[in-house]
Amino acid sequence: MDDRFTECHGSVRGPSGDSLSVTGSLISGAAAIILLSAPISDAEASQWVAELMGRYGQVEPRRTQGQESWQWVRRRQMIRLTTRLEDGRRLVSVSLIDGPLLDGLDRDAQ
Repeated sequence: MDDRFTECHGSVRGPSGDSLSVTGSLISGAAAIILLSAPISDAEASQWVAELMGRYGQVEPRRTQGQESWQWVRRRQMIRLTTRLEDGRRLVSVSLIDGPLLDGLDRDAQ
């Protein structure tokens, strides 16, 4: 077990008052990956996509195996929003990934 890694789970209130699940993967106390997920309406999912596009630019969605995802990368840091239908509900997840922090793991291991 590598004691540089820590994971924590919790929940926060989303913009519409619903509960969002949060998972954080930390390396030496710094957030490497943060995942927010929740069942939301199609309208809310569209709003999230529109807000991210307004901030980070227009991207085309990738569609595979019943999922749609949008991805933005800036300075080796990534945001990916993914939606899918599950049991008639729209599930959305947003991943925030710190590429430089993860890339540094190889250097630290040597």
